[in-house]
Amino acid sequence: MVDQRIQYTEELVGANHPTKADTLNRLVLVDHNNDGTHKKPSFSVHRNGTNQTGIPSGTWTKVGWSFIVFDTHGDFDTTNYRFVPSVAGKYLLSAAFKFINPGDGTYMEIAIRKNGAEYNKVAVMPGNYITSGPSITVIVDANGSGDYFEVWAYQSSGVSLDISGGVSETFFMGCRID
Repeated sequence: MVDQRIQYTEELVGANHPTKADTLNRLVLVDHNNDGTHKKPSFSVHRNGTNQTGIPSGTWTKVGWSFIVFDTHGDFDTTNYRFVPSVAGKYLLSAAFKFINPGDGTYMEIAIRKNGAEYNKVAVMPGNYITSGPSITVIVDANGSGDYFEVWAYQSSGVSLDISGGVSETFFMGCRID
């Protein structure tokens, strides 16, 4: 039998929820291991306000992550800037970055790589001055014993650009969904 426990938030208990039914509608059952840890790993990282400088034009560059918001299973490798899930399953991964002042007509791409090989990528095509960068969301399979996932950036401005360190502009996050 699966060990499921009720998960709740502080705002749920007694915070403008006048009826029992209203409160119960907000409860979620979360699978746990025998030691009490969640079975569904999740993480969120960003650059903590520090720009990543010198992204060359015409070259794929790995995006680095300097701040872990949360990492429920210790699966984020801060040395190599990669997510290495320790539990097998399907994962929803999402990432975004913003180049600072890319200029008109700059072609940009974001890619998620699995084990060093491109898994999926999204392009932002040249056009009027771009005020945001590319983002990507994918569902991937991980074996839980060595697969890893990284975010890579590409731009075609003709000069080196910086990636914004803004926490709402440049981030990588994911969670197990099965």
